[in-house]
Amino acid sequence: LKQRAPVRIAGVTIGRVESVVLNPKTFRATVNLVIQNHEQQLPVDTEARIQTEGILGANYVALTPGFDQTFLT
Repeated sequence: LKQRAPVRIAGVTIGRVESVVLNPKTFRATVNLVIQNHEQQLPVDTEARIQTEGILGANYVALTPGFDQTFLT
C-alpha cells in the first residue's frame, strides 16, 4: 500500500491514503486516510481491506460500512 492510493466504497473513490507508518515496537502499520466528502458518515464498525486492481494492479483500500449507529469523526 502506498501514499495516494485510492480509498473506495462499492468501487467509488471517496478518498486517498495520506500516510503509511510502521510502528517499530509492535511491527503494526498505521494507515491514515483522507475522505474527500466530509458529509460521508462511516459507522465505527466499518471494515477496511487492502485490495488489488486485477492480478498485477495497484493496491487500494476498500471500505465496507457496518451497521453501528455511531459514526467515525
